[in-house]
Amino acid sequence: MPSQDEVNNLKLNWLRDPCWDIENTEGFEDHAEELLEFRLMTEKAQKEKENQKIQEAREAWYSLKLNQSFVINKSCFITRVPNGWVFTSNFNQSSSVFIPFSPMNRTEMGSIT
Repeated sequence: MPSQDEVNNLKLNWLRDPCWDIENTEGFEDHAEELLEFRLMTEKAQKEKENQKIQEAREAWYSLKLNQSFVINKSCFITRVPNGWVFTSNFNQSSSVFIPFSPMNRTEMGSIT
């Protein structure tokens, strides 16, 4: 039976690369319930963090003043223009798309990240 230190090391390794269901790790069957709870709590926290980031981006997008830009990442940004926004991507080659303003509720707006 693995020690608690071995379980903790497994958790750290999984956090670096969570590409498997940690609770199914061979040799750790006796800790399956603890590992399942750890995975579910970690995934929930990551989802909450992602949703917060999306909400912050939505708020930033809607609060832009005319001709002001919001940087999404190093190759994408949104600029407020009359009647909407222009989304610009500099990934591989530069391209822009006009997004018309919609009075929809901000929480209903799709993800922009």
